[in-house]
Amino acid sequence: MPFHAIDADGQPAGEADFVIAQLDAKRFRLVEPFRYVGPPGAWTVESADLPDTDLTSVPRFLRWFIGVTGQHMPAALLHDHLVGNGTHESPPVSRAAADDVFLHVLGELRVPQLRRLIMWAAVVLATKLGKPRGADFVGVVVWALAGLVGTIALVVSLAAGELGWAVVAAIAPVPFAALWGRCWRAGIVAGFGVLIVALPSIAILVGFIIYAVLEWLLRQLQALRPSVERSEVPQPTRYREL
Repeated sequence: MPFHAIDADGQPAGEADFVIAQLDAKRFRLVEPFRYVGPPGAWTVESADLPDTDLTSVPRFLRWFIGVTGQHMPAALLHDHLVGNGTHESPPVSRAAADDVFLHVLGELRVPQLRRLIMWAAVVLATKLGKPRGADFVGVVVWALAGLVGTIALVVSLAAGELGWAVVAAIAPVPFAALWGRCWRAGIVAGFGVLIVALPSIAILVGFIIYAVLEWLLRQLQALRPSVERSEVPQPTRYREL
């Protein structure tokens, strides 16, 4: 494995144990340091480097496909470190380079190929959306709108039996991936990955919405119940008085 534990002298000491502490429902911090050594580079991640992380940033309705923890978590922790502290490394690591390291390390961890490609496309998309004033942001927004139109066109053409238009809509993610710039490969993966992940995720999202509404209704009903003063509650009979 490319991840190693660090002893008290800062030297590699066998395979890393990824020890984290939970801060609240969504936030964690790294407890034990670890070191990564592989073809992309070598980096040591100290506890102070990750005082607050969400491990793998995945919406709840997508966790059927990618969990917060799992086989990929070491790569996610390293990616978090490089994104947050990469400019302080020697040599510095850019956000785009951190995304490429993430893909490579997922392969070293033997994450299934399609899954790791979709995860990589997701972090590249997050990088581009993090630059709201740049051409990358505009490009992926146009790509997303085109993808929405293309998905609707694919469904409508299949329902109408228009196979020619269905084929055009199905291959549209390839040319539109050019809007991702140098990361066009991630654009292709994202274009087709949406079709793989979207339908099950939509069903799960609907279920979460229904659940959230029911929880809200129960809270409202609970608020309508009259409060009971402590003095109104009868005291239990002591055992000796029975």
